[in-house]
Amino acid sequence: MFVCGGMTMGPPFMQLWVADYLKDTRGLTTEQHGAYLLLIMEYWTKGSLPDDDKQLARIAGMAIREWRKSKPALQAFFHDGWKHRRIDEELAKAKAKHSLRQEAGKRGAKAKQKAKQKPSNAQASSSDIRQDSDAIASGADAPSDPRTRLFREGLEMLAEISGRGPDACRSFVGKCLKAADDDAIVVLGLIEDAKRNRVANPTAWIAARLKGEGHGKASGGSLLAAIDKAIERSFAEDAHSATGEDTVLGIPDGPVRRR
Repeated sequence: MFVCGGMTMGPPFMQLWVADYLKDTRGLTTEQHGAYLLLIMEYWTKGSLPDDDKQLARIAGMAIREWRKSKPALQAFFHDGWKHRRIDEELAKAKAKHSLRQEAGKRGAKAKQKAKQKPSNAQASSSDIRQDSDAIASGADAPSDPRTRLFREGLEMLAEISGRGPDACRSFVGKCLKAADDDAIVVLGLIEDAKRNRVANPTAWIAARLKGEGHGKASGGSLLAAIDKAIERSFAEDAHSATGEDTVLGIPDGPVRRR
């Protein structure tokens, strides 16, 4: 469960990769497809399923007799009773991303408050910062669009801490945005964290954070594995020039399915 504005709620959305889902569930009947989808949706919003046939039948929208008939086929997608490994992994990723966004939002609010408190005649060395200072002096708020800040302040910050050129930094940020579902707040927050903590290899550190702790590469043969390998090759070119080591940025591409 997630806490937002003092309220507890479920994750915002559940990824479902249709081709892989159909490949794994071809043996189900139409009725069993509906039951399985209802079960995994309940799991996604509640974080677990009850180990009780009457409750599970109600969640699946089945009469108890129908449920008992379909139960073996449906339970094959779960383990240790009614645990679903893939959903547990995706829930952990969603929770980590939610926490990163909350932290980035708090930092952004503090930075904006500090900017409003600066003297109106503040001068800066770069033209971008001078424009922000002029906006503050005129009584207007500094630009707060996360994507604009990422490609202006974030790129400059990344170049400073990584020693890379503008093109390499822009390419890296583009890959990070893809991994973060185009969430500029998360990527900018990680760049700021890397600078504040004086990380030795900032690009590798940022990539590892986006990949998520405890979530390794996908198993061979799946669509996720193919995408993971492509991202690995792309990031290896960037990371190798700085450290001589390969860096993998994993993108959570895969269906909610049996593992």
